[in-house]
Amino acid sequence: MRELVRELSRQIDEYVKAYDPDDSLEWQLVLNEVSTFIDIDNQLSVDQTPITLYYRLTNSVIPPLPMGADKILSNIQLYSLEEIIIIGNYQDQIKFSELTLDMYRMLQAVERQSVESTSSSDERALMQSPATQQKEILVSSL
Repeated sequence: MRELVRELSRQIDEYVKAYDPDDSLEWQLVLNEVSTFIDIDNQLSVDQTPITLYYRLTNSVIPPLPMGADKILSNIQLYSLEEIIIIGNYQDQIKFSELTLDMYRMLQAVERQSVESTSSSDERALMQSPATQQKEILVSSL
């Protein structure tokens, strides 16, 4: 992560030298926001484990739909992350652009883990007798 911030800093320096030195202050503010956001996020943990690994939605934790919901949902588009509203209620928070750190953590909590991720034992089984679709999934994940 630090390497990406250094690369961003180098690109900002090149931009300021080549195009518009007056933009230097604004770009420095953006760089400071990014650095502060990353520093604070790295220091925060929930129960000494990263929230991104254990609290994402999976099929096993989503409650089943009530009876008759299939008829209702057939007329409704599937939900996506862009339809979720997350609101921060404190003015002075660590943030990058308009995304505060608590909003970032909430997004991580509702983010779905990839269904296509396979464990090493699954990969060994696929290598022994894979189906065509399994081959494509395995190759795309490598």
